[in-house]
Amino acid sequence: MINPYSIKRYLPMSRDSGIYFLFDDNKIIYIGVTNCLVRRIGEHACGKNWKKIKFDSFAYIIVEFKNNEERVKIEQQYIRTYKPKYNIKILKP
Repeated sequence: MINPYSIKRYLPMSRDSGIYFLFDDNKIIYIGVTNCLVRRIGEHACGKNWKKIKFDSFAYIIVEFKNNEERVKIEQQYIRTYKPKYNIKILKP
């Protein structure tokens, strides 16, 4: 698993799929997965499809997911490890 704190922030945006990390004051506050990184980060910034989250930087890892199950598994691994405050769902191992 890649450490999201070691990823350069504000990388050039990509339309690829992947996992993304929203930071505020150098703390991960939200982790998500998407099939279009540029669209999803923009939705968070504008508050579309969910409440607006105040974040000051983001990072992402481009990942080609084999299927939705793999996508959910990777997201849950990161959420369980970093416990961001806006990932409210209780995730079972």
